[in-house]
Amino acid sequence: MPVVHAATNRSVAACPRSDLPYGEAVYEESGFIVLETRPGWVRIRLDKGSGWIRWNRGPELHRYEDLVTHSMSSLQRDWDGFLFRTPNGKRWKPSARTDRSIEVVEVERPDGKLWFKVRLLDASPCSVREPKTVAIGWVPAYDANGSPRVGYASRGC
Repeated sequence: MPVVHAATNRSVAACPRSDLPYGEAVYEESGFIVLETRPGWVRIRLDKGSGWIRWNRGPELHRYEDLVTHSMSSLQRDWDGFLFRTPNGKRWKPSARTDRSIEVVEVERPDGKLWFKVRLLDASPCSVREPKTVAIGWVPAYDANGSPRVGYASRGC
């Protein structure tokens, strides 16, 4: 059973976890969802919140922005429908229909917060026709709860 170090109010406590969320970086290669790295440590997503675990340089780390940039991506089901003109800028809601498929075209970290510039599509690239661009705008990488806003398909269509 892995031991995760959960930080609360500047104190650290060990808390055993049995079911940790995981992601798939490439076909059938799963691993922890890493949110942040520091020398010798990585902060991973837990069933509730996040926690730190020791990291020995053995396993390969895949950055979230690389996974969504180099894969078929989509906005999560709970996406509120808004895009931003610039990171942290004015938000707006495209009026055209979309299935939430996107192409990530740019990545920025203003004030240390990750944002994706996306090309919002009307259909998946796996559909029988070429998808059309609905809008281009920015989305924050994480929602208010710290959950990833953009998902990716490690297996393709």
